[in-house]
Amino acid sequence: MSRIRSTETGIEVILRHALYATGLRYRKNYRHAAGRPDIAFVGIKVAVFCDSSFWHGRDMRSLEKRLRTNKAFWLNKINCNIARDRHVDQALKADGWKVLRFWDEDIEHRLDRCVKRIYNEVHKRKVLLHPQPR
Repeated sequence: MSRIRSTETGIEVILRHALYATGLRYRKNYRHAAGRPDIAFVGIKVAVFCDSSFWHGRDMRSLEKRLRTNKAFWLNKINCNIARDRHVDQALKADGWKVLRFWDEDIEHRLDRCVKRIYNEVHKRKVLLHPQPR
């Protein structure tokens, strides 16, 4: 467990590099927002989380089959992570944030789609929150 990273994970770094290449600038692990989003666009309140399929319970059925030891502990831990994710999402939305979550598999295999979704959301929020004068 001590080697499990909560920041600077591989999927997080991959996504950040791709976003930076498109010209988007962001804050990493923004501590002034609930849940410390992995990537935060502070002025327009867009929070991005990069979630691991294992730790955030993407497919609980296959997860239950994969667990061989201490099954009850791990299922409880992952269910608590899922509940915490939902709580963080609600807290951020209540504060006016748009929350985007991406699974590790999506970042690894469909990075362009993830980047496009974030890029579109950032520019949509910029127009809504900071309209250009005519």
